[in-house]
Amino acid sequence: MQNIYSFKNYVELIKWKISLNTGLRAYKMKLAEAAQCQASFLSQVLGGSIHLTPDHGMGLSEYWGLNSLEKDYFLTLIHLARAGGSSLKDFYNKKLDEIRSRSEKLSDRFEVDTFADDQVKAAIYYSSWMNTAVHMLTSLKSFKSIEQIANYFSIPAEQAHKILIQLEQLGFVQNKNDKWTCTKNNIHVAKESPLFPVYHQQWRQQCIQSLDKDKNSLNYTSLYTLSKSDQTVLKNMILEFIEKTRTLVTESAEEKLTCFALDFFEVR
Repeated sequence: MQNIYSFKNYVELIKWKISLNTGLRAYKMKLAEAAQCQASFLSQVLGGSIHLTPDHGMGLSEYWGLNSLEKDYFLTLIHLARAGGSSLKDFYNKKLDEIRSRSEKLSDRFEVDTFADDQVKAAIYYSSWMNTAVHMLTSLKSFKSIEQIANYFSIPAEQAHKILIQLEQLGFVQNKNDKWTCTKNNIHVAKESPLFPVYHQQWRQQCIQSLDKDKNSLNYTSLYTLSKSDQTVLKNMILEFIEKTRTLVTESAEEKLTCFALDFFEVR
């Protein structure tokens, strides 16, 4: 499975985009318009006789709706192709490697709050899995009161109230007429954060408990032996799948509180 970061040549990337849109009428003409160049010029680019300029590349990036990281990668590919000296080529190749590495960091891939500027706030929020669970539960219509939230988790009302007050102080929920509502939910703990292992350990423990509690849960564990290149391919497939889940969840009706946990790592 290909994605933008798998390409080392911008012309091949454009050809890939064209192959994905063969059913769209006059797609090459639309690309030329987006790049603000003649269709004949774009044909020469695809033939390898001339190169796009960064301005052309920016037009295509915006037409495709690339995010900032993808845009940076595509434009760097163009700079690399236009570079003459070996030192300049090495510079752009190194930059491409850095962007690929960043593309595997979910905090760079998505526009999320990582608490980068407030570690105290992050430490409080991630001190217990119950904080994150109660926070997200308040986005559901059926769980707005202290009693409803307490009953859902089978905890004392006093404990539920204490958690809600703490979340309110952090700015994640608000209370109007004794109804608690989620105000902010696009949150992610960055891999560089010291709280990263804490957060994942908390929810992996909940996953283990779900093996007995939730008969409808989906659990899968397997060991693979595969090539280094296929390891990269599989990792990219997982990253793309995660990206699709975020799009789906953003547009989905808020009816159930679920946990999606995924692990893919080299066994040593």
